[in-house]
Amino acid sequence: MSTSGEGNEGLTLEKCAECNEEVKSADKAIDCDICKKWVHIKCGKVSNLLYGELKKAASGTTLCLGVKFLCTKCDKIFVSLKIDIKRMMERQNEMERKQEGLAESLKVVKEEVIEIRESLKKIEMMKSNAEESTKGNVAEEIGDLKEQLGELKLMYSDVTRVEGAEGGIVIRPQQESTARKIQLEVSEVMEREKRKNNLVIFGIEETDDENVTKNRVEAIITEVGVDISKVKYFGRVGKRTQVTGGRARIVRVVCEDLETRRSVLKGANKLKVATGYERTYIAPDLTKSQQDLDKKLRDSLKVIREQHKDAKINNGEIIKIVGGTRMVLVARLEN
Repeated sequence: MSTSGEGNEGLTLEKCAECNEEVKSADKAIDCDICKKWVHIKCGKVSNLLYGELKKAASGTTLCLGVKFLCTKCDKIFVSLKIDIKRMMERQNEMERKQEGLAESLKVVKEEVIEIRESLKKIEMMKSNAEESTKGNVAEEIGDLKEQLGELKLMYSDVTRVEGAEGGIVIRPQQESTARKIQLEVSEVMEREKRKNNLVIFGIEETDDENVTKNRVEAIITEVGVDISKVKYFGRVGKRTQVTGGRARIVRVVCEDLETRRSVLKGANKLKVATGYERTYIAPDLTKSQQDLDKKLRDSLKVIREQHKDAKINNGEIIKIVGGTRMVLVARLEN
C-alpha cells in the first residue's frame, strides 16, 4: 500500500479509480492493495487520521498492520469470493473433525483386533493340547471368535490405512478426497468469477473468416439495443468438427460490465421477432457445473408444468406469479 502527498508536487500519478479526476502527488490519495490504482482519500472515504497512519507506515516510521484498502470495483469483485472461501473453510473444518473421530474409532478397532488375535493364539494352543473329547467345544469357540473378527473388519473395510513413519495411522484416501474437493470448489469459484461478464451466442453460421463472425456479432448486439463498443467478440467455443452440415459452434463475447451483460440479456428477446435472427439466441456463459444445474432445473420445469402451466425459470429458481405475488416452486439448486 502506498500514499501520495509528498515530493514532486506537480507530478500527476494517474486518474482516481472512483471519480476519474487526476491524482497529483500533492493530493491526499492512497493506492488499492489489489489493482494498485490511486484513489483520493475523500473518494475512498478514508479519514485524515487513518491516512496519516498509513502515510507513516509507507515511510517506515511506524507499523500499521492488518489494514488493507480496496477500491470500490475490487471490493465488489472479492466480496463474493471471500464468502465462498469462508464457506469452504467451514466445510474443511467440519471434515477434519469427522476425520479425527474416524481415526479415533479406527484406533479402538485396531486394539480390539489385537486382543482377538491374542485370544485365537491361546485357543489354538488349547486345541493342540486338549483331549479328543474337548476338541468340539474348542473348535466352536474358535469359530465364534473368527466371526467377531470378520464383523470388526467390515466396520472399517471402507477405510484404507497404512502405518506411518512412527507407527501412526495415515488415512490417505480421506485426505486426498478432501483436498481434491476443496481444489475443485476453489477452481469453480475462480472460473465463475472469470466468466461473470461473458455471454454466448447461438446460431451464428460457422465461417473461416473471423471478420464475418465479428460483423454478425455487432449486428446482433445492435439489434438488442446495446452499444457495440461495450461488447467485444472473444471467439468460438470448442473445436470445429469436419462433419458436413454439423451444428455451428457457439460464439463467446465479453461485456464491459455486469450492467451491459444484463442489458444484452434483457434485449435478447427482440431477436425472436427480428427478421433474420429467428434461430439466434443469447445465454450466460456457464461453467460445466452450472450447466449441470441448469439442466436439472429445466428437467424439473418440464415435470412441474404438467400441473403449473405458467411456471417459469427466474434467477435460478422455478416460480409462478399468483395474484401479483412471486411464488417459488423449486428453490435455487446448489452443486
